[in-house]
Amino acid sequence: MHVFVFNTEKQILLQQRSLQVDYYPGYFDASVGAQVQSGESYKVAALRETQEELGFTPKILKFITNYNSYSERQKEKRSLYICSFNGKINFDNQAISTIKWFSNSEINQAIQNKSLKLTGGFLLSWLEYQKIELNNY
Repeated sequence: MHVFVFNTEKQILLQQRSLQVDYYPGYFDASVGAQVQSGESYKVAALRETQEELGFTPKILKFITNYNSYSERQKEKRSLYICSFNGKINFDNQAISTIKWFSNSEINQAIQNKSLKLTGGFLLSWLEYQKIELNNY
């Protein structure tokens, strides 16, 4: 599951994965991402992981979509949620090296220009999010 955290300026928070992780070290990833534990709902996992990774619990967590997230390494069903947050972020510095806010256009330009190292999972979630957003206007 992924959670995209947005601020009041409509920027998305991305985490840069630590160089010590074995999968996509140093790459930018979704604000929050995790596996759902046995017996846990996607929403409960999203709330738990947001607290663990970023140090806050969203007041409102909005479900966006479910989709297949298939890559060479993973074959999984994924749920995507969004929330808004403007407070202090206390991220898990064991798994995350830094966090950074980006505008939608900065993300889209980075994808087009390949100017940021972005995880495959984030790219899939971003494309799904963009489809939903386009349909809402």
